[in-house]
Amino acid sequence: MSLVMAKFVAASLLAAMVLAALSACESNPPPVSEVVDNTLPSIVEIRAESGTGTGFIVSKSGLVVTNRHVVERDERVIVRVATGEIYLGHVVRTHATLDIAYIEIEADREFVPIPMGDSDDVPLGAGVIAIGFPLGSGNLAGSRPLPME
Repeated sequence: MSLVMAKFVAASLLAAMVLAALSACESNPPPVSEVVDNTLPSIVEIRAESGTGTGFIVSKSGLVVTNRHVVERDERVIVRVATGEIYLGHVVRTHATLDIAYIEIEADREFVPIPMGDSDDVPLGAGVIAIGFPLGSGNLAGSRPLPME
């Protein structure tokens, strides 16, 4: 499998898990605003010397999943949660082929993990919503239709 295909598969699986948790194959998926409300507490902005990007919290202890290319040369990063609070974080593991990195937020508090589901529960052709902080803008992005080419 090529590197581009591996990255696409990893991103698709993560998006499908989140979408499955929120829609669970409903014939009428929830409105975008509801999806944003349910996931926003778990979305973070990552700032590192290597770049900036988006991640999401997967555990109450503050484990974050992001892209490896955002943190590839860094051991320590800055993590901003949706409330605007800023924390230090350290990179605990990366996977080059899948372009995935795990960051542990250094904080003495619990975080809200993103809802996860089963990608097998998502019907073929279901919509995808991208939520994050694109290109280091510091502003939360919403959604738009993706081209089906």
